Amino acid sequence: METSLENVEFDVIIVGGGMAGIAAAQQLLQNGVNNILVLEAQDYLGGRIKTINTEYGHLDLGAEWIHGQTGNPLYDIAVENRLVHNRNQSSYISPSSASIYDVHEFRTENGSLINRNIVCQVSKAMEDLYCKSINSAPKECQQITDIISEIEPSKFEKAISRNFMTKSFATHYSEGFDEYLESCENTDYDIQKALYKWRLKWELGDNCCASLDDVAFPGRYIMCEGHGITDLKFGFGSVFDVLKKDIPKQKVALRKPVKVIKWKKRNICSVECFDGSVYKSKHVIVTVPIGYLKDHMTSMFCPSLPDKKIHAIQNVGFSTLVKVFLAWNKPFWCESYSGVQFVWTSDAMQEQLQTEIGKQGTTKMLKVDGNPWYLDITGFERCTGRPNVLCGWLVGEGAELSTTLSDIDVSKVCTRLLQCFCGDEDIQEPDNIYRSQWQSNQFIGGGYSYVSTRTQDGDFEALCESLPSNQNPRLLFAGEATSYNFYSTAHGAYETGIRAARTIITLKQESKEPTINL
Repeated sequence: METSLENVEFDVIIVGGGMAGIAAAQQLLQNGVNNILVLEAQDYLGGRIKTINTEYGHLDLGAEWIHGQTGNPLYDIAVENRLVHNRNQSSYISPSSASIYDVHEFRTENGSLINRNIVCQVSKAMEDLYCKSINSAPKECQQITDIISEIEPSKFEKAISRNFMTKSFATHYSEGFDEYLESCENTDYDIQKALYKWRLKWELGDNCCASLDDVAFPGRYIMCEGHGITDLKFGFGSVFDVLKKDIPKQKVALRKPVKVIKWKKRNICSVECFDGSVYKSKHVIVTVPIGYLKDHMTSMFCPSLPDKKIHAIQNVGFSTLVKVFLAWNKPFWCESYSGVQFVWTSDAMQEQLQTEIGKQGTTKMLKVDGNPWYLDITGFERCTGRPNVLCGWLVGEGAELSTTLSDIDVSKVCTRLLQCFCGDEDIQEPDNIYRSQWQSNQFIGGGYSYVSTRTQDGDFEALCESLPSNQNPRLLFAGEATSYNFYSTAHGAYETGIRAARTIITLKQESKEPTINL
């Protein structure tokens, strides 16, 4: 099969079989461009979408929820295929970030339950800070674009030229929360500050960054209207399966990491894989994660990418986020339990726990500030439809450090934290642990992208620009990081794959170039 494929000149080769790559392939096939090939480095399609089936139910190691409903094509696909959870079921647990404050327990390291009113006060203060800044944004930053619209970099450039997004998340929240505390008439300052620090950790995870000092505020992300987080009955992989079933197996080659793409020779691109196989094509759509591009862009393209594209790739924010699933054959919580969030208040208790955990033989991993990695666990929550599983979120620098630890070490530490914060020394170690490890995946290198304070004028346009030009698109780029308003999401990746495919489809229609059916 490989030999015959290597002798074919394809219309389009798609590098990467994640959401963007499969969306591009599906769009091309639906529009009569059948002479295509998807090259995927790993042994499965999906990229950062990976649902595993366990004895405790499905677990999403990557993308898990659909964000927004109106205007979100993935939500429409999920509803049409009856993949969405029924929220009226008594067993349904809302995964909404807003509901965390409403239903989760917020506890300190000595097991004390924080008053719900204080939790809600801090939540409202933080949300007000965010909304206030969004409302003061230039109008071009507020305008919602169509999910499949063309790139409109002019809006982004105008905002940047006004120095609107050069303030960081950290600076914005620090200044605003200090003002909020000064306006308070109560004496719960220490607890409110601790809740504020918890919220900053949550923001590290939401933005998938190592430091909020690097995240531009407020960014340019726009949420589709409707419920912010939609859970799926069978995991996110079920939505991806609907898309990939339209791609014939002969159009896909797995275990094909690409070594180099030669894109300027006689208007034909040559794609060489690490196994020595070489494929030729008129167009190549590159959909690999931005983390992989950061590490391989100097060797992956011949000739090298233009300097402005290299700088744009370097300036995109990209870090990691780790999910830790703990599963018990017999849960320690009651049916109404939703989860517990870890609010650290005592330096002395931190030191005591650090000593305890060290005596257990657990590998000591300290962050730059001298604190242990596990301080970056925000807490644990119930998983909808999986009654025996808790999911914990590891963010920031702690998430990066944890990837070098064993499952046993992580399990022990998480158990000890749950004992302390839940005030229950009888909590046993879980029977199983599952973790996402995207940081250490050589073909991915992290979680998802964010708009960095390092972003400069023209970066977004340069990142998305086809080569050698948009008018002559031999080399095209797609993936969630190239989505103007929906970066970091699966539907953002989806729309960029369609965008790239439509560029080629339009070109073929205008040139009336005949297509080849294979």
